[in-house]
Amino acid sequence: ETNIGYSLAELSSLTPVELYLLKDGEVFEEKIKPLINGELNVVAFETYHKRKDGTSYPIEVYLQVFSYEGKNAITAFIRDISQRKKAEEELHNSNMILRIIIDYIPDAIYMKDDKGRKLFANKADIENCGLSKEEEIIGKTDFDMFPKDIAEKFWADDLRVLENGEIIINREEKLINLYGDSKWLLTSKIPFRDSKGNIIGLVGLGHDITRRKIAEEEMSKLSKTITQSPVSIIITNTLGKIEYVNPKFTEVTGYA
Repeated sequence: ETNIGYSLAELSSLTPVELYLLKDGEVFEEKIKPLINGELNVVAFETYHKRKDGTSYPIEVYLQVFSYEGKNAITAFIRDISQRKKAEEELHNSNMILRIIIDYIPDAIYMKDDKGRKLFANKADIENCGLSKEEEIIGKTDFDMFPKDIAEKFWADDLRVLENGEIIINREEKLINLYGDSKWLLTSKIPFRDSKGNIIGLVGLGHDITRRKIAEEEMSKLSKTITQSPVSIIITNTLGKIEYVNPKFTEVTGYA
C-alpha cells in the first residue's frame, strides 16, 4: 500500500497487467506462459510498478507455481530495486565518463591479461595497432598485430612485469605494425593485481614521441654535416664570443 498508493481493497480488483509497466513489446501473458505450460516452476524478470498517482519505480518479480486447494496457482514475490538501479546508473555514468576521458587522451592506454591478450584498448592504442575498432583487438596478443621481432621485444617486457612485478617507466621503443605504420613511443607498463595481490595482468601506456625523434634525427644529421664539412664553420653568440668551431676550423687555424 505504501509503495504504490492503493488500498488492499483497491488492489484486489486490479490485475498484474494494470500494475506492471512492461517494456515496449513485452506482454505479461508471455512472461507467465512457461509457468502455465509447466515448462518452468519459477520465472524472474525486472519491470516497473505503476503507482496510483501515475508514477513508477523499478521492481524485481519472482513468479512461482504452487498448489492451492488442489489447483496450480502462481505467487509473486516483488522487490523494490530503486536503490540498486540508482547505484547501477551512477556506476554506468561514472564508467562512461572515465571511458570518454581515456578514449580521447592522445596517449595509448591498454590492459592485457597474464597471457598477453588485450582486455581493453583506447582509440590511440587501436590506431597504433593499425585497427579501427576495439572488437578487432580484444583477445589478441602482440604476435597477432606486429611483426615477430617487434612482438618478441614487447612480450619480453611484458614478462618482466607479469612474472617479476617489475614496473617499466618511459622506455623508448619503436613500434611497427603489420600495416607498415611506424611510431616511436615512450612506453610504461605496470602490473595489475587482484584483491589478493596476485598479478593477473598489466596496464600499459604509450606516449607518442615520433615528432621528437624525427627532430632529433634531423639535428643529428645537421650536426654530422657540420662536423664533417670540408669548410671552416664557426658559431658565435650575440656578443661575438665563439661557442663552436668544427674540426676543419681548428685544422686551418691551428687553434684547439
